[in-house]
Amino acid sequence: MTPLKRFVFRDHNRSAFTLTEMMIAMAVTMLLMAALGKTFALMGESIREGRVKVDLTSQLRDITLRINNDLQRCTVPLAPSADQLRGDGYFVYYEGPLSDASGLLMGRSPSSTNENSYQDSKIGDLDDYIAFTSVAESGNWFRGKVPRFVLDAKTAEVNGRTYAPADFPGNPWDPIVITSKYAEIIYFASPEYITGTDQDDASELIFSYNGDSIGNPQYIDDDSNGLPDRVRMHRRVLLIRPDLNLSAGTLATFTHTFGSETVNF
Repeated sequence: MTPLKRFVFRDHNRSAFTLTEMMIAMAVTMLLMAALGKTFALMGESIREGRVKVDLTSQLRDITLRINNDLQRCTVPLAPSADQLRGDGYFVYYEGPLSDASGLLMGRSPSSTNENSYQDSKIGDLDDYIAFTSVAESGNWFRGKVPRFVLDAKTAEVNGRTYAPADFPGNPWDPIVITSKYAEIIYFASPEYITGTDQDDASELIFSYNGDSIGNPQYIDDDSNGLPDRVRMHRRVLLIRPDLNLSAGTLATFTHTFGSETVNF
């Protein structure tokens, strides 16, 4: 039997890629990869910005609903003006001296090297607040905490005794949960401040004053434009419990030690 022969056809007229062609192909490939990388980076940044906007919108909606809900339970009618002599409570809107233009007014003037050096005024008006008395929803009273000695002092007064911490069990500074049907609610804003570790308690953070002679904490200002970089909104609920007031109007004096410092109360 005649064995099969394998025939190999060669194209002697076809040449291989030259070095120049290879370099051009690699350059084009790198440009395409760079373009794709830039595109994906832009897409990622757009997605992150979208998520931030969604989160911010959600927070603003929650804040709006919370304020609206609180105002609906205000103890005084908001229109017309409440009669202060009725004793129903109060509603106060305080307009502070700052305004939306405060950042421009207090900022740096344009210079020859930077004519656009005026400050950004997006957070200039941050010293306003609203405060009002509110009544809790049925079955959902306001909750708060007071030091144990407040309740113990009232107990001592009811029993006709002088308050002494040694007469009651527990630490007089232990927080005790109390409830109330009425409360004062305050909404206000403040800059985010620089914090540092407390020298007396490494687990606690305290404001950094950075040698401020008038005792003002330092707010975060990374771009050094004289304005806070971030502002935080606060909601404070102060329970109204006149039944815990003492007849004398003052608490008994005693001492308490905070770290290495003893304070008289």
